Amino acid sequence: MPEFELTASPSPEELAVITDGLTAFNTEDVGPSERQALAVLIRDTDGKVSGGLSGYTAWGWLFVQLLYIPDTLRGSGMAGKILAKAEEEAAARGCRGAWIDTFNPNAPALADYSVTYQSYGSALTNAVTLYFYPRLKDSAAQIQAEVSQVLKTHQDAYVMNRRAINLEAKGKTYDATLIAFDFADPIVENKQSVSSQLLIVFLDTGTFKVRSTSPVEQAGEAEAAVRQLLQCVSWST
Repeated sequence: MPEFELTASPSPEELAVITDGLTAFNTEDVGPSERQALAVLIRDTDGKVSGGLSGYTAWGWLFVQLLYIPDTLRGSGMAGKILAKAEEEAAARGCRGAWIDTFNPNAPALADYSVTYQSYGSALTNAVTLYFYPRLKDSAAQIQAEVSQVLKTHQDAYVMNRRAINLEAKGKTYDATLIAFDFADPIVENKQSVSSQLLIVFLDTGTFKVRSTSPVEQAGEAEAAVRQLLQCVSWST
């Protein structure tokens, strides 16, 4: 019988067994990831790194893991500029979309970033923003608050459709709501119609929210891409 060992200090060799095993499994299951590190660094006048972005590209997607802006530069649009640099490089590597997550559900710069992809004219056609936050007792009120936030942010937005769905993970079935919005990208000079898919998954104690934004003619493909990406997420209740 296998034995379990709980430790707060695993060795690099022990962790490598897990990493290498999972990598081999994923390669056999879905093909090689062609993973490559990607970083955009902020340097001060002395050349010292003061912040930036850290992530990687794999399976044709840009995954943003860490993004830190020093206090002195916040509010200056620095995050958007850094994300744009990462996006430009990801597009050059053949990526077709991006994945970014935040613990802050009130991060407007990141919430609107998914709209700016086409504004920067890159080859990326779909952007995903992920949030995880506590679940409210009133699920209906929580959904309405999410809808109101989108409608308030984009004054010309309207709800295209809304439906309840079920998603499965780890042998459990979760209630979810999928809402599709249409609106015009407010950043580009010639406004472009975009579609935003808002997927809200209700866990036992938390809420998992995914927002995907893409050109309106690719809305169906964007929804399919979000569902596919969710298969890679380990939900914890």
